[in-house]
Amino acid sequence: MNLTILEIIKELESQAHKIEYTKRQDGGYIIRKIDGQHFSGKTGNAFARRMVGATLSQARQVQLARIRTPKGTRAKKLQEVPDEVKRALRKVQRSWRKKHPDIRGTASMKNVRWYLRTYGTEATLQSLDKSYRYSQGYAYIDNVLHLINRIQNDLSIEYDEDMERVVSLIENKLMVFREEWISHCYEAVYEWEKGSITGQECARRIKAIIS
Repeated sequence: MNLTILEIIKELESQAHKIEYTKRQDGGYIIRKIDGQHFSGKTGNAFARRMVGATLSQARQVQLARIRTPKGTRAKKLQEVPDEVKRALRKVQRSWRKKHPDIRGTASMKNVRWYLRTYGTEATLQSLDKSYRYSQGYAYIDNVLHLINRIQNDLSIEYDEDMERVVSLIENKLMVFREEWISHCYEAVYEWEKGSITGQECARRIKAIIS
């Protein structure tokens, strides 16, 4: 499904990004600042959309930490929850309470039951595992892959040897890529895409961020 700008804002905020935005008279939203970086016009919206990914596939929905139950959805019968899912849920909840005591938890038994009924046990376990990793400070793997794909798309237009090596470096750190690195890497890539910095300088900045 395509995300609205408001949904993109909420998704980025759930990942601890700081978003400043204004509401237009027609009901739309304009993002003015992301993690301290200023934007003019609709460039902030475009940048945020690239950070999140313009479209959420079912696989992407599986990995969201905050599993949402659609409004108006009511189970006729409580979904039986396998023991392995219960253990995974408790693990996530303990981690969030320990690491982020001031942040509301991201998973509940109610939403897990809905997720089980909708996507099945394997997808639910995958989602809980990614929620746990996120609570530990690791970035969602799909978000890292999106960053890699963005750089590779740029390289297909204008090749740069330094940025090609950066792609390999990010791939090697895929499973340990920190959430806090994502926005800073995007800032460097955005500056490179605008032509404000060279590929060599962009590569240097990214290496410094993820070293």
